[in-house]
Amino acid sequence: MIVRYSELNCQSCVDSLLFYAGQFANKVGCENVQVWATYSNRRNFSLTERLNKKAIDILDARDFSFGLDSINVPYMFILNSDMTISNVFIPHKEFPDSYDWYFSIVEKVLK
Repeated sequence: MIVRYSELNCQSCVDSLLFYAGQFANKVGCENVQVWATYSNRRNFSLTERLNKKAIDILDARDFSFGLDSINVPYMFILNSDMTISNVFIPHKEFPDSYDWYFSIVEKVLK
């Protein structure tokens, strides 16, 4: 599962997403979850990487661009073995139960 966000996204949305993704990673294994973050410069990315207290890898995805990036909110998706994207999810921090619903789907895909 890939968690995708930009430094320009709503910070409380990103914090919420990373919190729930971290809990999910602890459940299914950190090797099954990656964070792809976009920062305007390497220094900001390095600072975030150092402050990351979770076992989830945060990768610099500055050179990647997806159509969904234009909506300016963080999102998650499954990157399949054939490099296709599926099961895209745009969470809303106001509906925390939606994370459980999405993670139950991802668990089935990972099995």
